[in-house]
Amino acid sequence: GTPDSEVVKPPKKVERNANGQIMRRFEDLTPKNQKFVKDNYKDLLSAHEKKDYQKMSEASQKILSLVDEYNDTKSYEAIAKRGLEQIEEERKRRENEERQKKIKEEVAKLEEKGEAIFERALKDAKVQPELESVIQEIYAKDPNNRKAGEWKQRVKEARDEEKRNAELARQREELTWSSASSSVSSWARWSASSPRARDRRLR
Repeated sequence: GTPDSEVVKPPKKVERNANGQIMRRFEDLTPKNQKFVKDNYKDLLSAHEKKDYQKMSEASQKILSLVDEYNDTKSYEAIAKRGLEQIEEERKRRENEERQKKIKEEVAKLEEKGEAIFERALKDAKVQPELESVIQEIYAKDPNNRKAGEWKQRVKEARDEEKRNAELARQREELTWSSASSSVSSWARWSASSPRARDRRLR
């Protein structure tokens, strides 16, 4: 039922709480509102036995909307509040577990995809941007992913090795070219300074 909207004359004896507010007492209610409080208190006790914290909370609020206290309604209200908080915490915990499980599955798929790209990127620098894209996807879901970090390091080492090999090849080529140029220059000088020897060689 709903509370009685009947206007009740203020009681002759007024009691006030610590804040100076007039206390709302059960005995000052109309008979209909007293019945409303009693019925909801029965619902409150029944809900408590079933550990139905939502119904406990609702029944408590209905009672306390008319009176400051009725029996131990506030104690039951506190029990209901703690119970609802625990239910909410458990719900959040389960949601978090499900979210983490989903993320792990998504990361595992990205790692599987990235492994093949990584092997190609070790040999071909042109594949590296594709690998970087997968690594960024992984980091977005798992910022401390170990495998993605290893890929970046090993690909960097492969590129560094390629640069060293290219530099060594360039230096060898310069050395070979320098030696060849030096030999040609020596022969040219010798030819120019020894025409007779050159003629003998030509014969």
